[in-house]
Amino acid sequence: MADELELILRPNRRRYLLLLLSCAGLAAGALTARKSDPMNWVGILLFGSGVIVFSLLLLPGSAYLKLDSAGFTFCTLFRAHSTGWCEVDSFQVGRIAGRKMVVFNFSNLHPRQRVLRKLSSALSGYEAGLPETYAGLSAEELAAMLNDWRERARRSTVP
Repeated sequence: MADELELILRPNRRRYLLLLLSCAGLAAGALTARKSDPMNWVGILLFGSGVIVFSLLLLPGSAYLKLDSAGFTFCTLFRAHSTGWCEVDSFQVGRIAGRKMVVFNFSNLHPRQRVLRKLSSALSGYEAGLPETYAGLSAEELAAMLNDWRERARRSTVP
């Protein structure tokens, strides 16, 4: 795999827009309800926060998955996390909280966050996962794509 080869996948913006509009509607409903009820304030804070988060996720560069010969980088709310291909055993599809997503376990070459990895594995069966499926891909398609990139990178480093 050539060093300059790179692929950037973006999340489904329509989903974020739908979630933004839903939060805005629910926050507006809480605003128009009786102000004396403390639960209305909880709704305003909760759904108002959702409006802010989903607005930020609609901004360019706030969320993506970048694949290159060295590894992958996923970014959410402008915070990027990079992992080398050699640091991952394999990518799989798992269900966490009823939601299908791409999950993975780290290899022995990934020295960071050992305690958090053990906790995550105990709770879900996996050490890590991607927050999105990106570019309208299914979890199965994305896991297969990531495994393919990982395997090609591994083959290119083996003499």
